[in-house]
Amino acid sequence: MEDSPEFHIEDTLTAGAGLSDRVAVEVLAWEAPRLMRLLASLGVPFERENGQFVLGLEGSHSRRRILHVGDATGWALTRTLVHHVRHAPAFTSLRTTRPLT
Repeated sequence: MEDSPEFHIEDTLTAGAGLSDRVAVEVLAWEAPRLMRLLASLGVPFERENGQFVLGLEGSHSRRRILHVGDATGWALTRTLVHHVRHAPAFTSLRTTRPLT
């Protein structure tokens, strides 16, 4: 079944039961594929099969579009991003010039 940002927007608004900010949902739906590829390029080990992302189905979503790292997706995202922040030149130079309090 094909997917599109429009389907993603409608599913997310439905899941939000009227509490979602439409502009934020639209940004999420349009930017998510690019950002997931970026996160994968940074080292987040999203599940893959034959080189393709394995897409999961969750909540009120009508299409498979959710990426996972087993049952530890949040941990894997956090670990990867913290690693990159800790090794970013601006962060490491800040750390060496004054202590963090």
